[in-house]
Amino acid sequence: MNVNYNMTAKDLFNAKSSSKSVKDYIGVTLSATGCAVVDITDKATGEVKTVGYIATNEGVVGFTSDVMMDAMDDLADYMESVNAPVEIQFHENTSNAGKKFYTMEIM
Repeated sequence: MNVNYNMTAKDLFNAKSSSKSVKDYIGVTLSATGCAVVDITDKATGEVKTVGYIATNEGVVGFTSDVMMDAMDDLADYMESVNAPVEIQFHENTSNAGKKFYTMEIM
């Protein structure tokens, strides 16, 4: 899956090397200006990993959460429809098996 709304090649380059963690922004309202989902290939192993990025007023937040990745198409569509920064919040939840996972909410 490849998604890109309002993130340049420069934004993605910087995101790969210095993105922030979702867990550091749980419950914080952020202003999102762009989002992307990209495949990154480990040059040593050839393994391909899918990573999501959201550009915010606090910098780019990166994640590999499948739950959040599933919402990225919808987030990109919503951001395009309003054509303005979108306020979002990240939430941490625990599955019935005890595993933590992250979700995102448009405010």
